[in-house]
Amino acid sequence: GYRVRKTTWRRGRIVAYKEPIRHPERPENIKKTVDQMQTTIEQQSREISKLSEQVRALQTMVDRLLSEKSVQ
Repeated sequence: GYRVRKTTWRRGRIVAYKEPIRHPERPENIKKTVDQMQTTIEQQSREISKLSEQVRALQTMVDRLLSEKSVQ
């Protein structure tokens, strides 16, 4: 159930770092992956809407500055 991730020399002998083998195709792991993706997507869409609000605000500012400039 383990695989060796990397080996190093420590005090003159080889030390193996073992890590559990993940089975991404198992149903519970698939569900976990999907849940993580869902969370990531939700966070990203929140960030996107925040950014587009900022873009809109900047656009309004630019428009206002341009119209003031053309008036003068």
